Amino acid sequence: MSSRKPTLPPEILHTVISQAIARHLDDILVETSSSLVPPSDTDTDNEIEAPVVAASLLAASCQMRHIALIVLSKALGIALSRVGIWRLEGNPWAAIHSVRLTLRRTYDFNGYRDIIDNLDPQSESTESPVLSVYFCIHLIAEVFAHPFGPLVIPVAGQEPRTVSSDWFARYFEIQAQKYFEACPPAFQEVIFPRLDAVRAESLIARTCGRVMPTISAAWERLEDFASRVDSESPRASVLDRTIRNIVGGLEDLRTEERNLLRSWPHTITADAAIGVGRLTKWFSLFCDMAEWEYDSESAQTLREIAQDIADDYHARFVALHRLARAKEEKLAECSAAIEREGYTAIAGLRRT
Repeated sequence: MSSRKPTLPPEILHTVISQAIARHLDDILVETSSSLVPPSDTDTDNEIEAPVVAASLLAASCQMRHIALIVLSKALGIALSRVGIWRLEGNPWAAIHSVRLTLRRTYDFNGYRDIIDNLDPQSESTESPVLSVYFCIHLIAEVFAHPFGPLVIPVAGQEPRTVSSDWFARYFEIQAQKYFEACPPAFQEVIFPRLDAVRAESLIARTCGRVMPTISAAWERLEDFASRVDSESPRASVLDRTIRNIVGGLEDLRTEERNLLRSWPHTITADAAIGVGRLTKWFSLFCDMAEWEYDSESAQTLREIAQDIADDYHARFVALHRLARAKEEKLAECSAAIEREGYTAIAGLRRT
């Protein structure tokens, strides 16, 4: 009887190893595991260790080492030397470490401009498509976390261009899509939910997220003005017009939300894209409007529409809060399973 052990076809090994590396790399970059050590900008290349799953695959067998190196080479844009036991001609762990540091930074307007000057997916460089997607996702989130108004920037040989947060966000979304399309399939499968989520958040920021600050600011001015005007004052007509303008804004908000939800293009829900924090803030604003005690016909209309929106937001907030708690529990389970999955896959391959 032959003692030769059966081997898995290379394409199956490639699929398993690609998925294990893609998921583990995602865990490292997004830092979903509480056991991860935060990156330090004082670490040198020699001090940066290989991720656990990748290191295990590289040491498992010659065949798995070769496949793991091919996967890493394509994903990280590092040339592969096929001499001897094979090796990458650059330090992949240093590249990953550098991006982990980058994903912890915040950027201002000048920082975005510097990035755009050096971000070109059409170039001939061996820049990592996978790491570049994570970088672009971070930048899109940063733009809407720290928005800024229209600014004029000079353009060599052309008229100056006026840009805003939206312009930068759309630019980074385009770049993210180009890099995403260059990623290996296993990495696309892992990255897509994150890219889709940040696109959804970007859409919310450009729609409801843009309207709500205007409504909130108008409400603050109205409360201040109303505290100094009674219904018999000559300025009551001005106050009434202001109230009606806010009512119009609330009606526009409801119409925009209905249209948005009717053609919602993303895999995550609109409320998940809005987030518990913003829903809570907006719900509180509508509750304040619904409880306003100013006595006028227009104020009564404002209270009614605000109460209607507040009731809707309350139901959405409760549902989202439950979803968020369930997601946190599931995320903790998945984070632990990712590491187990890598070891299980390796152990199973060794047994064959």
